[in-house]
Amino acid sequence: AVCRADPGVRFGGVWVAGAVSGTAALHPGPADGWALSGSVPGGQPWTREVPGNALDLATVATPAGDRLAVLHRGVGTIVSLFTPSGSLAERVRFGSLDGPKSLLALAAGGAPALGVVASGPEGASLTVRALDGTRLGKVPLGLEPVAVAARDADGDGTSEIVLVGTLAEETRLQVLALDGTLRADTALPAGGRAE
Repeated sequence: AVCRADPGVRFGGVWVAGAVSGTAALHPGPADGWALSGSVPGGQPWTREVPGNALDLATVATPAGDRLAVLHRGVGTIVSLFTPSGSLAERVRFGSLDGPKSLLALAAGGAPALGVVASGPEGASLTVRALDGTRLGKVPLGLEPVAVAARDADGDGTSEIVLVGTLAEETRLQVLALDGTLRADTALPAGGRAE
């Protein structure tokens, strides 16, 4: 489960993620950087520095157990995977992405994968990589994202992307396959807000 809150300019952004094995919060650090703080049931609280500019936090189920995935940008776009006890397990490098914004935990071919939503000059896209760093694809989103989620809706071991976004001042809900195939598309009611 992930909860995002923006307490305002005074505190900056705060992201919270939780799993059975523990919880964590990504927040501005004591200096000018970012920190990931967490705890495990019955364990001591911990804090780790996150290099660069932190952008998002997600929980990822891996064969080795739950991981806390931190999207950050320093020299390129990186997702750092931490164990629930705060140890850095690995890093997945996404390279130079234009405007990375959010992180998705998803499945590709039955295996866990990571997706980074970015908005560049060519529009919004989702870049997908396996946990070993192998690039699995790049999906053009076609809408400017308001909210993005991933779920294996048909049980085939590969997540579908659920996207709420805007196009020409119209808010739409779309479901896309990881190969970019549009599975469903509908306009949301006029006068409503996508949040």
